[in-house]
Amino acid sequence: MKQNERKIVTKKSLDRRRYFIIFASFTAALLVVVAIFQLVINKKRADWLAGDLGTSRDQMFPLVFETGRGLFFAENETDVRQIDDAAVQPVYDASLGRVYYIFPDSPALYEYNANSNTRVKLCENVAEYFLFKERTMIPFVDNGGSLRIYDYNKKTTALIAENALVLAVGKSFLAYGMPADDADILYLLNYNGESVEIGSFDSALPVYIWQEDRAVSYYNENGLNVTAVNNMRKGTGACFGEAEVIINRAVYEGNGECTAETFDGCVAVSHILTSGGELIYVKTGLSGSIKTESVSENVTEVLGANPDSGIAVYIKAGIIHYCVKAKESALFEAAPEAEYNFVPANNCLYMLEEDGTLSAVIINSGNATKTVLDYNCGSVRLSPGKSLVFAESADGKTVKTFLKTVQTDYFPADEVHCYGKSDSNYIMLRNGSVDLAESGEYRRVASDCELVAFEKNLNRILYRKDGKLYLYSEGNVTELYNAEDYAVAVKIVTEE
Repeated sequence: MKQNERKIVTKKSLDRRRYFIIFASFTAALLVVVAIFQLVINKKRADWLAGDLGTSRDQMFPLVFETGRGLFFAENETDVRQIDDAAVQPVYDASLGRVYYIFPDSPALYEYNANSNTRVKLCENVAEYFLFKERTMIPFVDNGGSLRIYDYNKKTTALIAENALVLAVGKSFLAYGMPADDADILYLLNYNGESVEIGSFDSALPVYIWQEDRAVSYYNENGLNVTAVNNMRKGTGACFGEAEVIINRAVYEGNGECTAETFDGCVAVSHILTSGGELIYVKTGLSGSIKTESVSENVTEVLGANPDSGIAVYIKAGIIHYCVKAKESALFEAAPEAEYNFVPANNCLYMLEEDGTLSAVIINSGNATKTVLDYNCGSVRLSPGKSLVFAESADGKTVKTFLKTVQTDYFPADEVHCYGKSDSNYIMLRNGSVDLAESGEYRRVASDCELVAFEKNLNRILYRKDGKLYLYSEGNVTELYNAEDYAVAVKIVTEE
């Protein structure tokens, strides 16, 4: 199974040569963008990628940030309040106007109400906590490693399990493991504090909660198991032997920290690949059922997947194929030593051959077309949160931007373009300066500064200069905060 896993992810995450190219291209930009202000990257499969908002924030305010002086809440550019002197694991729930964090000296879990500008201590001895969309209770792990819950109605805590290991968090339940005499046991815990046993599992291998909390997948001595879940009741189960869950593993580089996430740590899955090379389409139903259908055999490598549309792209017998759910179609011969990038937002496969030829294949439900984009490409990187692709020239001096098969921009490689909602307007970073590019015209926002965050329509841009935090808004600049001691680590959670 491990050998098969390497085949699946090689082109996506384990090609060290390709990863170095991507990493080198973005490292300098990332240091500028997030060295001072950082929001924790989305833990889930990143629905923000499908939102087409790039690395922007949906709206600039309210803004939660942390400095060496404590945790702060900014209602707008003039109303900035201090929440507390220190905070660990701060999380902002925009739908309720609440900020959750651990005060490190206690350590206690606090809830801050932005509407009343007050905070309340919920419970003590908290090492890590988890939030569901439904706020009936909050599960947390104490400093002794026990899994507990805080009950909002009773305002009390209760022990769920000692020495528990939290493995995955979904929309309405989480998965945790417990050691047993013969094998570790996998359980689910929902927002009402109810637990259900799933079965024995191998804690060294990944556990996934599938989309909409419809199933949980795990490994045991029999291989990969998938158990359907319906309102915390175990449904149909299926065992696939030595196999791998196919998840989109595209490598996105950029300050995705500036984008909101939702209360959903689920992964989207539509296909499974066995160690024998069989590709299987899997569908989970609302009633707790699992249906499977064999797609193809002798598959040697999976290049990408879009579980939302049921598309998977893969190689078998040296030929690139794709399938829509269980229907298979052949594309063309795979090129030796080629690198592949699949963009699920528009179902486009980019193929960079060893001689520098870059091609794009747009996959629609019933057909696919191949177009040559460039003959002098040295590396390809994906744009975080957008369907755009950056193709750097072989000499590393210039970059072309493509949207599917259309070239949309051409610029020097020492520039970094940060996109919001628009595919043509962006923020340009170069030599410590920030410029706003709209309709082919450039406007200097600030020099010798560091970009912090920006709004999706580029109306508001937050940057740090000379130890202070400034807000640029439609040509006007306001000092937001004296950010001389700015720290990192704030996580924004939004659920509309």
